[in-house]
Amino acid sequence: LNYILRCTENISNKVQNIFKSNFGFKGITGEDPEFLVVDESSWDNSLEELVKLIKKLIETEHFSAKQLAVLVPHSRDIDIVKSYKYDEESSIESQKVNVSSVYKYKGLENDIVIVVIPSWDALNAEYTLQPLSLAYVGFSRAKTKLYVIGDKKIQREINWNK
Repeated sequence: LNYILRCTENISNKVQNIFKSNFGFKGITGEDPEFLVVDESSWDNSLEELVKLIKKLIETEHFSAKQLAVLVPHSRDIDIVKSYKYDEESSIESQKVNVSSVYKYKGLENDIVIVVIPSWDALNAEYTLQPLSLAYVGFSRAKTKLYVIGDKKIQREINWNK
């Protein structure tokens, strides 16, 4: 394939930056993807940021939870996210937001994708030859809005500001 057709041009540009690719694009220009930087490279800080974002998208901007997909680097991270406190009485899972690992979500897409990568260590695994490929696959699942939550090292490694 020589063209990216799945998403908006702005998302396509961020996906291509990861490996400094240069594919053609045919589609619409959309909103700029957002990188939400966490100061401390931890799951707790990243998940606090995630809850704020989900609340904004669902409660303020009135998106449906079905329009959201939260992607994490590895299957072992799914339960950490699902069980995280959404409010005093419920968890993220109770909000009916789809939470998946990047590779389990491969081949799927959603309107809004939130990729949570708290740190470089969270991206690495003994079975992953190219950690950046997880970011690449995760980012390319978004159709109209892409959010990434992570630390400054992740932001730098994925060439976000290019």
